[in-house]
Amino acid sequence: MASNIQDLEERARNLYAKGLDPTTLSKLQEIDDPLDRLYCTLSVLLQSPESQIADDIKGPLQQTVSDSYEKAIKEKESLEKKTITDKLTGLFNRLHLENTVCNELSSAYRDGKKKFSVLLFDIDFFKKFNDTYGHTAGDTVLISLGEIVDGITRQHDIPCRYGGEEFVVVLPETDLDGAIKYGYHLNKEIGNTNITFTDEDGNEQSKSINISTGVTEIDQDDPVWLLYGKAGRDMIRNYIGSGSDIEGEDAADIMEQYLSIFKRKEEDGDHPRSRRKKPTKKLLKEQLQDVGDFVRKWLVEKKKDNTSVHESNQQIAFDYIIKRADNLLYFVKKSGRNNIGYRKKETNENVLYRKD
Repeated sequence: MASNIQDLEERARNLYAKGLDPTTLSKLQEIDDPLDRLYCTLSVLLQSPESQIADDIKGPLQQTVSDSYEKAIKEKESLEKKTITDKLTGLFNRLHLENTVCNELSSAYRDGKKKFSVLLFDIDFFKKFNDTYGHTAGDTVLISLGEIVDGITRQHDIPCRYGGEEFVVVLPETDLDGAIKYGYHLNKEIGNTNITFTDEDGNEQSKSINISTGVTEIDQDDPVWLLYGKAGRDMIRNYIGSGSDIEGEDAADIMEQYLSIFKRKEEDGDHPRSRRKKPTKKLLKEQLQDVGDFVRKWLVEKKKDNTSVHESNQQIAFDYIIKRADNLLYFVKKSGRNNIGYRKKETNENVLYRKD
């Protein structure tokens, strides 16, 4: 994000007072944003005692520089917005979704107490709708759905179109109960809205739609953290390389190394990451099997070798979270559409949300 133009002008005035010397030039090079650096450079040149520009045209020339800078910033911001916005619905696109989830994961990993949730939903029987009324009518539904989602999300929530009729909402600082409540509200709002569209024969129609939703929470005990930190990734690579052997000596050694990290964190006392609970060996094995099996399939699909676990851990983590939500969505479609599916922590089973 570019700096405020008043701040840049103040910075340029401070540099101008020193004249055009090597120190000034080095300070200019420290400005990261290229547009900011260009603006400051031109301002220093215009104000410097060494400038040969007549005083009566310095003012207008400085104004031209300022106007050009502001226009360039607006165009830059417009372009940046387009790169992260879905053209049809106006929601964020998959690129921004990936960046958001990866940022939330990194933040939660550093914090140790922070949690967030991901909600994935799609339109029930949308293919049948398209076949019956046409793809133009289907686009109208997607646009209307985007407006509904955007209208009920909180300011810090991130609503995205994942692809086709699938949508994802990232809910920062939201636990599973909060995400389920949001999903219920979203489901109800969409179901109660009649969407007007024109069918293939040119007839105007109005219908409501339903959605099915999968909700997953990422907290301090989540299996995804095995992908964060070298010890966890080494354990996954060993699990894959040894043919899923979690009882062998090598696997046991790596597991002990991983568990010893929690002891060091506990000794750190106030360090945020020391707040994360130490998993039992039984839980760690379950998490290793869950993540390890996913990573093995991921490597095959992406045509990558085992060494990519370290290099691609953020991409794997994103895909793992989305796959988990997608599995819950699939569960809803099999068990009862127009509902919300989540995994119950106490029993580790998939269940449907029932509003009493």
